Amino acid sequence: MGSPGESGAGTKIQERDKVHCETMVYLIENQVKTRGISPVSIIYRRNKMTEILYEKNNVRIYQDTNPEDPREVPVWIGTIVTWHRLYSLGDIQPKEDPEEFKFQLACHVDAGLEEFQERFDTTYFGMHQQMQETIANNIQTRLNKALESYVILPVYLYDHSGLTIRTVPFSCPWDSGQLGFIFCLKANAEQEGINDIEKCLRHEIEIYNQYLCGECLGYIKNEDEKESCWGFYGYTPEELANEVLNGEV
Repeated sequence: MGSPGESGAGTKIQERDKVHCETMVYLIENQVKTRGISPVSIIYRRNKMTEILYEKNNVRIYQDTNPEDPREVPVWIGTIVTWHRLYSLGDIQPKEDPEEFKFQLACHVDAGLEEFQERFDTTYFGMHQQMQETIANNIQTRLNKALESYVILPVYLYDHSGLTIRTVPFSCPWDSGQLGFIFCLKANAEQEGINDIEKCLRHEIEIYNQYLCGECLGYIKNEDEKESCWGFYGYTPEELANEVLNGEV
C-alpha cells in the first residue's frame, strides 16, 4: 500500500511487489495468499469526494470516481482480447480478426503449424479437391489440438446507457453481442497453483465489469484524508467498512 494521504488525481500504482492488493482471482478456490498480496484488489489514492455510500463507527465508504484500470496491474492470469470500432477495452485490440488471432495462439503452442499452413496456401490450387480437403482437415485438427492448451471464454458487451460485460450472452439482440474473449495458457495457470482456471477468468471479467460500471469503492477513517484508501473491487460498502474496522485492509 502506498503512503497515505497523497493528493491529486491519484498516484500510479508502483511496481508489483509494492502493490498492497488481493489477487482475488487467485484466491477464489483455496483462499491462499500469493506473492504477499493482502485483501484488496487494487489500491491507489485520490482526494475527490462523492456522497457517502455507507458509514459505520468512524469509517465512511465512498464511490471511487477516478479508479485505476485494474487491467494495468499485472496480477491477472488471463488476457482480455476485444474487437470494437468505438471502444478500446481489455488488454489487447488486435488488427487480426478473431479467427486469425486464435490461429496465432495455436502457433505459439504448435511451432510448425504456421509453416504447414503457408505451404498449403502456396500449393492449394495445384491440388485435386480430395487432397485439399484432407490437408485442410489436418490443419484444423492441429489447430483444435493446440487450442486445447488454453482456456478460452467468450466476452459479451451490453452497450446501453453504459457498458457492461460478462462471459454469457445478454438477452438484448440490439445493444449486445460478443466483444471478444479472455484466454489463459493452462500451463501458466498451473505454475501459479490455480486449478479452476475458468472460474478465475470469469472473476477477472467480473472485476473488469465493476470498473466499467463504476463499482469501485474507497474509504476515509476518522474523517482524516491521511487515513484513506481507494480502489477496492469486489466489496459491498458494508463489507469494506467491516474489513477496515477489523484491520483487514
